Amino acid sequence: ITTFIGLLLANLVRYRVARRYVPWFGVSRPERGEIHESVSLNCWGGLNSLGSMLFTAADCVLVGIVFGPKAVAVYLMTGSLCRFSFGPFQQFLTSGNSGIGYLAGKQEWGKIESIRYEQLSFAALGMAILGSATVLLNESFLSLWVGRELYGGLALTTALSLMAFIRQLVTMESIPLDAILELRWKTIAMFMFGLLGVTLGYVFSFLFGLAGIPFGLALASIGQLLCLQWLIQRYTPMRLNSYWHVSARPVALLMLTVVAAYLISSHG
Repeated sequence: ITTFIGLLLANLVRYRVARRYVPWFGVSRPERGEIHESVSLNCWGGLNSLGSMLFTAADCVLVGIVFGPKAVAVYLMTGSLCRFSFGPFQQFLTSGNSGIGYLAGKQEWGKIESIRYEQLSFAALGMAILGSATVLLNESFLSLWVGRELYGGLALTTALSLMAFIRQLVTMESIPLDAILELRWKTIAMFMFGLLGVTLGYVFSFLFGLAGIPFGLALASIGQLLCLQWLIQRYTPMRLNSYWHVSARPVALLMLTVVAAYLISSHG
């Protein structure tokens, strides 16, 4: 109730400020078509948020089902450094979403492609640094703060780092589709590959242990990434040939850096 009252008061203040400095601002009765479009977008947006939980929360449930409650603590603590470091970096990379929406409204797809290339370069560089640092230092970090018994191993750390990078790419590729309000197929792809990821994670858990779950989700995320790129090519003038050509080097650099960190840690 307190949160609701606070939001109500804050929005009343915003409304008064808008009315004062933007004289034409007001409220009017929407047309039937506008209501239908708004409800449709809200429904697909809500379903997309629900589907994203298959990648962000289902892994913990799966760990509890397959390995038990104690393994959930190990899994979460092993991934804590990834979340602490990758979360702010993801917010930084996606902070220009509104600008991309503005450019999409003006049909300036060339500028959007340039932004995508820059985002990819920053993402690969940042994730290479954060991912390799996580692989190298995660054991020491957890041993210092919570105890080594909650460290899930080098394979799990590497799998979580790679999955975090691929999910970052998925988030970046969702931006153009959000800008053109193409939420239906984006949401369908989210559910389809989310269910595939949970299935692969369950199967791989019996083959690779805890590391098999994020590995399965990472493979499904690659499929979702390719599907989103196909949707971008279908609904916008942007083409994938140049994007794949530009993305090959930074992604290869990231993979080599993380693999090198894995080898150093495994033989250290």
